[in-house]
Amino acid sequence: MNIELSAQIAAPASRVFSVLDDDASVQRWMVGLEETVYLSRPEPPEVVGTRFRQRVREFGRAVEYLGKVIRYEPPRYLAIRLEHPRATVEVQYELEQTDDHLSRLVYRTQMIESDPTAARLASLMAWYTKKVANTQLQSIKKIAEKSD
Repeated sequence: MNIELSAQIAAPASRVFSVLDDDASVQRWMVGLEETVYLSRPEPPEVVGTRFRQRVREFGRAVEYLGKVIRYEPPRYLAIRLEHPRATVEVQYELEQTDDHLSRLVYRTQMIESDPTAARLASLMAWYTKKVANTQLQSIKKIAEKSD
């Protein structure tokens, strides 16, 4: 399953990127996020390879994902891979500065299911996954536009 959404944001790309990259901000816009624990955290600029565990509340229960930063190019690009026994999800955030105070954020996600049951569930829940992604994108926009 693949999802691609985009939004125009009335903020510079550097501000939008900070909303994507700051743990406190991520807690505000990521639906269901309960906790992020870093398992390894290289110092910037060596962010690629950072490993973490996230606990997310999905359909009333806590689900854990092992994550890894796979691309990090501030303020233009951030990509992570999330692994779960049933699926691997790659999430990409790409920013383009369209003028001094306007950015375009493209959100892409690709889910690769590990078994037939997960694939069937993913296809049945595609509408919900897209709804959650859109909610997160709109929250990122709101936070970035309100930042000083």
